[in-house]
Amino acid sequence: MPRDFTIENYKLFRALRLPRLGDVNLIVGRNNTGKTILLEALMLHAAQGHPSRIFEVLWSRDEILRVGSEHEPRSRREAAVRLEALFHGIPESVEGASLELASMDPAKSLKIVGKRAVSMPLDKAQFPLQLGESTPGSEEVAALEVHVGGAFQYLADLPLLSRITRVPKDNGGAVFVAIGGLAERDIASWWDALTLTDGEQGVYECLRLLAPVERLSLVERPDLSSTRMAMVKLRGQARPVPLRSLGDGVRRVFQFALALQKTRPGDLLLLDEVENGVHYSALPSLWSFIIKAARAKQVQVFATTHSWDCVVGFQKATAQDSAPASLIKLYRDGDGIQASTFDERELDVVTREEVEVR
Repeated sequence: MPRDFTIENYKLFRALRLPRLGDVNLIVGRNNTGKTILLEALMLHAAQGHPSRIFEVLWSRDEILRVGSEHEPRSRREAAVRLEALFHGIPESVEGASLELASMDPAKSLKIVGKRAVSMPLDKAQFPLQLGESTPGSEEVAALEVHVGGAFQYLADLPLLSRITRVPKDNGGAVFVAIGGLAERDIASWWDALTLTDGEQGVYECLRLLAPVERLSLVERPDLSSTRMAMVKLRGQARPVPLRSLGDGVRRVFQFALALQKTRPGDLLLLDEVENGVHYSALPSLWSFIIKAARAKQVQVFATTHSWDCVVGFQKATAQDSAPASLIKLYRDGDGIQASTFDERELDVVTREEVEVR
């Protein structure tokens, strides 16, 4: 678990240092100060720059280009991600650009460098790619050279979607619940893995903070699509109802609970806009649940918010549970982004004196 974190040349951040990180950390700041980007950086660092995670952060931001002629049939066109968008200032070319993400442990430092690499045709493609001279049937493409702890790991060719599908996916090190929520396929597979385990009861405990849920099941959708929807049995009601009918807050809390159960010891749990859809009166209880569950799972939590009520609920829960905590304020300083961190004692002063930190 990182106790400090440094970012250099990643997206909005030219250089950012975060000292004094806690077991639970709440990130605040105005729009476009990099709150979600900080979660992305933590995820990339935890996953040691795995190509599937690099692709995820670019794809989620619509950093996509169309490859091929508009005169080609749609089935033959390719979409490509813009690797340049990873780097601060978005350089003209990925070649020569670099970024670094580091914690106190130098063995886990991550460096990503833009390169040109030789890529074979898809039917002969291998992972990782190699730097070298072109051979018949190969092409030179933009790629990323990934180093962990100062040692070369692999060369990642991410531009084409048909290539990324050939890269083994690795979500290790962090579980990220974005503003849009989890993918339906992940919800289904994660819930199936929890059924009839102690983790299932943990999900119910979290849901009951907002609604009297007795049981939950994923069932086939009426439109016969390949996805499933969550149905819940509420206390005192004979018929089950869709989870979505209970509101966005209940749906979000369900996903938070699922994500917590998905984590492993030493992982990061990353929650974007944790307060969305949750009534302010429930926020201290939600934070208390997250803190206790994360402690039991030996997981470090990072969350973002725009809500003062969320800050107050965070302070109450961390004080009650004696959890090492940090409030991280991101703010613009000239052309750059800087951070101020507040520990539990300072956070108590912030909330008691109603100091505006958002």
